[in-house]
Amino acid sequence: MENSFRISNDIASAETLTSNFYTDDDVFESSKETIFARSWQLITHTKNLKKHNQFPFTFLDGFMNEPLVLTQQNDEINCFSNVCTHRAHLVCLESCDSSILRCRYHGRTFELDGTMKAMPGFENVKNFPSEKDNLDSISTLIWKDFIFVSLNNKVDINSVLADADHRLQGYEFDKLVFDKTQSIEYIIDSHWALYC
Repeated sequence: MENSFRISNDIASAETLTSNFYTDDDVFESSKETIFARSWQLITHTKNLKKHNQFPFTFLDGFMNEPLVLTQQNDEINCFSNVCTHRAHLVCLESCDSSILRCRYHGRTFELDGTMKAMPGFENVKNFPSEKDNLDSISTLIWKDFIFVSLNNKVDINSVLADADHRLQGYEFDKLVFDKTQSIEYIIDSHWALYC
């Protein structure tokens, strides 16, 4: 049976999702690509790039498990795949402050803009490096110093952020300070759509 779910903006014609949306493994796996890979996710605050210009993280850790890395150079923040284009080894293993990204497997190096710079033993190879050797770029957006990324930028987040701007007029975002003692993390054993 093919799964088809209909969403209507008109509440009068809306329908309740069938139970297989919550219980079918194939539907769950499909939702990763059709919903979450296209979504924008809050990753961190720009303050976390003040001490270190490289910030590795996992996109939706435990769910999508996509290794990515944020870089900062001259106040420009970018996001890239954290997987080396040579042998799929992780490039950046921990937050650090360095002028290059360096894969520890074979020594391939990348500029902080994701461009491949060099690889030991390949100095005289023609047409190397090429564009395909660069790290894949990931869509990045900064709002109020919060960094969002999207693996497959199909959703326009600007209208959501414009609404947030309107609702939060006058809120002093620049005065926010993270206090770990005031932070609690809850693990909820439920389907993501039930929690939303």
